Amino acid sequence: MPGWRHDGVRQNYLHIAWDGSEAQSDKPTNSVHAVPSTLTDGVGTVAINHSILGAAFEDQITPIAPATAIFTDDSNQPDALQFAGTYKVVFLAFPLEAYGDAGAKSALVTRVMSFFNS
Repeated sequence: MPGWRHDGVRQNYLHIAWDGSEAQSDKPTNSVHAVPSTLTDGVGTVAINHSILGAAFEDQITPIAPATAIFTDDSNQPDALQFAGTYKVVFLAFPLEAYGDAGAKSALVTRVMSFFNS
C-alpha cells in the first residue's frame, strides 16, 4: 500500500492499519490460506501464480477490528480481510488475477458476492 496518503480511507473504510513503512509491502507468498469462520471457510490453501503478472505483488495487512482476516500468507500473516457494518468490504492484498485457476477465482468471487448480499 505504498503511496497511500489518505489515512481516513484506509483506516475508516478499508479497516486497515498501516504505519507508513514498507514493512508489509511486497511480501511474496506461494499460497494463501483460508481462515476458518470467515467467508473463505473451507477453501483451504490456494496457490498464487506469480507468472500471471510477472512479479510477486502480495502485501501483508493489519485488519482493524471488527474487520477480520480471511486469508493468510505462508508466514501466517493476514493477506486479505472482510468487514461488515453499515457497509461491507472485502480487501485482497494480493492480485486476484494470480489466485489459483479460473475455477478458484470464480468460486472466490461467488463467495464475495454472497457475503455482500447477506
